[in-house]
Parts: sequence; structure tokens; C-alpha cells
Amino acid sequence: MDRKYGEDQRKAVRQIKNELIYKIEEVFLKTFDALETQGLGDGTIAQLTQELLLSRESAIEILRRDKR
Repeated sequence: MDRKYGEDQRKAVRQIKNELIYKIEEVFLKTFDALETQGLGDGTIAQLTQELLLSRESAIEILRRDKR
């Protein structure tokens, strides 16, 4: 495979990051859907949901930063 430079490299990096963001969102959505089937109390679900949302947002925020 040929090495990419300049704009081609930036496009490839953006594509990789966008694909990873999509996969992260999929994993978190599946996790949120599964919470209801775990037999957890409302307070525990609320706390876990908040922690998951913060984790998701942190991961995605870093990937969305455009350093290139």
C-alpha cells in the first residue's frame, strides 16, 4: 500500500476516526438497551447511565478534535 501524504492522509485519518465514533456509539446504544434486562434498580440504572454517557462523550470528544 502506498503511503498517503497531505490532504489524502488527513482524509484517511478523518475516515478512521468517524468509523470509530460510529462503532463507539453502537456499543453504547447496545449497552443502554441491555440495562433494562439486568434487573437493576432505577437509581443504579440512572447512575450507570450517567457514567456511561460521560465515558462515551469523553471518548468521542477526543476523536472529534481536529488536530490535523
